[in-house]
Amino acid sequence: MPTKLPDGLRRERSSDRRHPDAATWVRRAILVVPAALVVLGLANVFGQRATDSEASAPAADLRVSAPSDLRGGLMFQVRIEVLAHRRISHPTLIFSHAWYESMTQNSVNPQPAAGSSVGDRPAFEFSPIAAGHRATYWFQFQVNPTNVGWSRNETLTLADGHTTLATVRRTLTIYP
Repeated sequence: MPTKLPDGLRRERSSDRRHPDAATWVRRAILVVPAALVVLGLANVFGQRATDSEASAPAADLRVSAPSDLRGGLMFQVRIEVLAHRRISHPTLIFSHAWYESMTQNSVNPQPAAGSSVGDRPAFEFSPIAAGHRATYWFQFQVNPTNVGWSRNETLTLADGHTTLATVRRTLTIYP
């Protein structure tokens, strides 16, 4: 061990310290913050776990399975199930504007027979559903990286042509 330290270093401050000073604790605390964010992300606090929302009506039951918390850049799936209690001749899914605000729709399966809008709300018409049958639709989205939306209210309406059958209401939070 050299007896003389380089200029600017003092043995009691640089190598022989018994107790950390305040600056050391501040640096350690700063390093804990990103580590805590990583642990919270791994625990799925910031999104993508799907939650179910349901609506029942005499004509049909509507169930939506989609994440309620998301982060910018994530790709996610929305699964929509319709259980028809009577024949639905022109099943139409009408999304509120919030579903598409700063989002990119990547695909829809099965493909809708027609797509349009009801005001500012995207609408997709599918093949008829017989009474007692279930239809499942998958929509894949991606959150645009600059999208931030705290407690955004979403609705999804099932209609038979112009007649509303059931509506699901949910809340979506998008973290930075």
